[in-house]
Amino acid sequence: MKRLSWMIMGIILVLSVLASIVSARPFGKERRHNPYKNLEILRKKIELTDAQMEKLKAKRDENIKKRIELRDKIQVEEIKMRELMEAKKPENEKVMATADKLHQLRGEEMKMELESRLFFRNQLTEEQFKKFSENFPPPERNFPSKRPPSPERNFRGN
Repeated sequence: MKRLSWMIMGIILVLSVLASIVSARPFGKERRHNPYKNLEILRKKIELTDAQMEKLKAKRDENIKKRIELRDKIQVEEIKMRELMEAKKPENEKVMATADKLHQLRGEEMKMELESRLFFRNQLTEEQFKKFSENFPPPERNFPSKRPPSPERNFRGN
């Protein structure tokens, strides 16, 4: 009986260790953070002035409010789209109008992100931008090769 209870406790211990390993996030240099969000890290790494910090904080706070409103609108449109598509006979015009609205809202979201990045970039001096580029390299993207497809292959890759 004692042996069985020790075996069960051992199995539970092994399973809990495995679960913690599987769910663990990478740490150290592998973890990335968004440098635009944490301005205090930026201040130290690229030596931002007080005036720059104030402008960046104001813009960040303004963008957070706009982004919340925009994401709410996107979620409402996504719910509408789901309801339309779950109907027995979806109405083409309504589905397409909702798709257009979603496309427009997501475009606004992208433009807002780009405006934010451009605003940030325009606040930095050349020396600060050089330090920023050195300290915060862009994340690696796993895009497919830009090489054109072989003429012998059709569009399905056969």
